[in-house]
This record gives sequence, structure tokens and C-alpha cells, in this order.
Amino acid sequence: MSEIFRHREFARKADGTKETYAPDYRLFFTFLWQRGVGWDQATGDDLDDWEDWRRRAEENPRRIDGAKWARELAALSLLYKIAGQLGFVESSPVLTHTMHTPGGGTVEVADLAPTDLRSSNVKWLSPRGYRLWRDVGLGGMLPSGLENPSWPGRNDGRDVAFADYTYSSGLRRREVGTLLTWELPPLGDLVARRYHSGWVGKAVAKRAGRFYYVSEAGLRQTDLYRMGTRDAVVRRAQHRGFYDQMEGRLLLREISEDRRVLRWSDESGRTVEAHVDEVTVGQRMRMFVEATDGLEPAMLWLTETGMPMQHKS
Repeated sequence: MSEIFRHREFARKADGTKETYAPDYRLFFTFLWQRGVGWDQATGDDLDDWEDWRRRAEENPRRIDGAKWARELAALSLLYKIAGQLGFVESSPVLTHTMHTPGGGTVEVADLAPTDLRSSNVKWLSPRGYRLWRDVGLGGMLPSGLENPSWPGRNDGRDVAFADYTYSSGLRRREVGTLLTWELPPLGDLVARRYHSGWVGKAVAKRAGRFYYVSEAGLRQTDLYRMGTRDAVVRRAQHRGFYDQMEGRLLLREISEDRRVLRWSDESGRTVEAHVDEVTVGQRMRMFVEATDGLEPAMLWLTETGMPMQHKS
């Protein structure tokens, strides 16, 4: 199985795609195991029964819709296609048929492809609705605008800033959640602008590195978090020696003038230079800078203990 996941067709998929495919494989393989069938012995009948269970069986309390099934089918199609190329299976349980396209060509379509797909299901949230959700759900406020005395949250400054940055930039959770502090667009002190441009690296983006725009308000809210809540948790972590104890640290030494090339050293003293597009989530989580009072995470979003926060958190 590990050879399949290392195969170029699987490896070049976005990290987010791989993470969503993995639970799909686990569920299907568990279903096969309960039948006494190995993953490499699955047939079209097994997949047909699986589709029926996932989508229509009354005994299943968590049935899925066409969009979710289409994704699971794509995941299984990819897995068994690669398994066939590597000689692990003689045939794929994902049976297909040929269809003619309007342009005169042909395409292979899965027999179990859903027919109830909707092209879009967009539900718009107005700016006013967003602000109410943010203030009540993340900021510890009441709909009236007063503070909620029963609010249990402790990270409202960070969470509100994260939401504002995401909402105003349109970036994905992974893209916002893996930002390094120096990747924030610079705020102009003299001339206010409605939007500022930034760059999201390829290694953490959905498909490719690209420019994006974030609102002045969203950027300022994030800057307030950086100078306030974030600075406080960093000082506490430094005082407790958390950063000095962390293994596998990468010390950021230099950032190019255009902020696209980084140079860092690992604990063995080895120096590495890489374009920002190549810096992975794991490297970002372990990257530190030498600040006035000691080591400090390069990651923007931190937990209340001052450690880099997983973007899924």
C-alpha cells in the first residue's frame, strides 16, 4: 500500500486531497474486512454493495449525498488505478463505461457515478451576518453588543483575527493557518488602502502559489493579535523555556529582499536555502526566529501555551 501512496499520481495530489481520501480508504477497507475480503480482492459487486450502504441503506444512520459519493469514488478510482499499474490487482472494482462527448471524443465514466450532483450549493452570508457570527460565536459578545459574562473562551483575540483574515482574503483554512509572521502584507502607516496583496506558497496552497488580497480591516485585526495576544503567549513560553526544549527546530537566518527565498539552519548546523513555495507545513511548524528576548516561532497563529498551532485547530 505504501508504494501506491508514493506513486507519482498520488504524490502530486494536494495535501488536503490526500487527507480527505485517507478516511475514505479506511472505511471501504473496513467494510471489505468485515466481509472477509482483502482490499486487493474487491470486486464490482463489493463496491456496488458499499455504494448502496453509503447512500440508501435504512440501517445506515449517516447516509451521504451524491457529492460525497463522487469524491469517495474518485478516491477509490485513483487507488485501484495505481494498484493495477503496479501489478497489485488484476482489475479495479470501479467499473466504467465509455461515453461520447459533444465534441466527438470519448470518456470513461464510472458505472456508479452519482446522477444527483448539484453544480453549486452556495449560501451567501452578508457582512452584517458575518460580523454577528464572529462577535457572538468567537468574540464573547451578546447580540446586543455587550460582553457575554458567561463566555468560556480564552483565545477570542486570535480567533477573531483568524476569522477576519480568512473572510476578507478568501484563503483556505490551511493557507491562512500556516502563515508565517513575515508573510503578512506590510501595513502602510501613512496611506490607508482598502486591500493589501500577499502571496500564499505553493506547498501549502490547494494547487499553486498565488497572489491574494486581504482587507485593511482584516490585516489590522491580525496585526493587533500579533502585537497583543500573540506577544503575551510568546513571552510566557520564553520564560518557561518551552522553545529551548523543542526538538527539530529550524532557525530562520535570512529572508530575501523580495521575501521569496528563505535561508535557515537545523540543529546540526546545516544550512538550507529554499523558495517560499517549497516550505512545507511541517517545516513552518518547526521554524523559529531569534528575537530580542530569545527564540520565537515564525508561525503566526499560536496556542495559548505559545506553541505553533495546527491549522485544523
